[in-house]
Amino acid sequence: MIRSSLTVLLLSTLMFSCKKKADPTPNSTNNTNVTRPEFLEEGTEYEFSYTSFFDDASVLSKVYKEVAKDTLEIRNYTTSDSYPGKYFIVWNNGSLYSSTRLRDKGNYQKICDFTAAVGTSWAGKYGTYSVEGHNTQVKSLFGDINDVTKIKYVQTGSTSPSYSYYSLKYGIIGQGYESNDDMTTKLDLKTVKMGTKNASPATRVPAITYGDFGFFKVGAQWKYAAEVGLGGDSDTMTLDIKSKLSSSNIYEVAIKFQSESTIVTQYWYEDAGQLMIYNAGETIKQADVAYSKVAQVNDGWIGIDDETTFFYKVKDLDYLHTSTLYPDGINTTSVYVSSGLFSTQTNYWNENKGQVGINGFAIYLDLLSTKNLRKEHKGHALTVYGGM
Repeated sequence: MIRSSLTVLLLSTLMFSCKKKADPTPNSTNNTNVTRPEFLEEGTEYEFSYTSFFDDASVLSKVYKEVAKDTLEIRNYTTSDSYPGKYFIVWNNGSLYSSTRLRDKGNYQKICDFTAAVGTSWAGKYGTYSVEGHNTQVKSLFGDINDVTKIKYVQTGSTSPSYSYYSLKYGIIGQGYESNDDMTTKLDLKTVKMGTKNASPATRVPAITYGDFGFFKVGAQWKYAAEVGLGGDSDTMTLDIKSKLSSSNIYEVAIKFQSESTIVTQYWYEDAGQLMIYNAGETIKQADVAYSKVAQVNDGWIGIDDETTFFYKVKDLDYLHTSTLYPDGINTTSVYVSSGLFSTQTNYWNENKGQVGINGFAIYLDLLSTKNLRKEHKGHALTVYGGM
């Protein structure tokens, strides 16, 4: 399986970055008796501008659903291909925690503490957070916001801090890095619409459905012509469903490039219409989404491989993709995948035939043949990550 070697994009600290001329001075007054903020309600909606190394864009952000009590799914829609499409926020005792995976407790990072004393710090997965101030005043397009907690973050091995600003009323309102001239810390909110309280959220996160896809069949095989690397070296890749775990509806998958002796083992299962994949050595709860049959155009999600974050976005639900096996074209869903400027690709999936191709930077897969697929084939095969 091809992986990217690019540096990780930290979701918990690189969610927002827009420019501001002066860094607001933090206030040392601590917050007390903080209840769950009103922005953490279903239907809360923001529109704001987003600036990154790759692009400038407008983002529509929604608190989509309270999945379980104090656990909320956030969905974002934007023209940017380097912005998280979906993640999860948990409120716990005055703090916010963020994760790309709903059930993986080890993936949740505390990103803000509204009640901790100024100077309090804690370790994250990739760096250290600390409280720089409470009740800080920040200017916005709709007036001054006076209830802001300023959070400092320093990535491990770096000496350049970034700062995030969280309002008890509105949530995240800015994030950025220091520079010689200014502080890139202002998020330009265009509109804010507060949501409504879910009177009876579920007490627990829903159980994994362990459903089925049409291609979940022991003995199914896909064979691809491959071009890999900057030189476009020719190869052949086979993907086989080897077995089904006896304890649940999880399938063991083997991936093999002809030019390599290594066989990569993965495990696939279905959860609420999503194809979930985790690697050997990982747990079920560490699986990431490879395909979603319920996604619409511009829906996105995130996958994490080691220390690299991959951004997925559905581009087209009816793209005519040509290949060796289908020279006249076959209707596909196309999904764009990126982990940085030099690691991008588009995956093409057909509802009945699986993944029929990949076209990207230093990776190209063309479906040559299939074996033992079900006649009513409603799933999609593996996502291979592009890159050097």
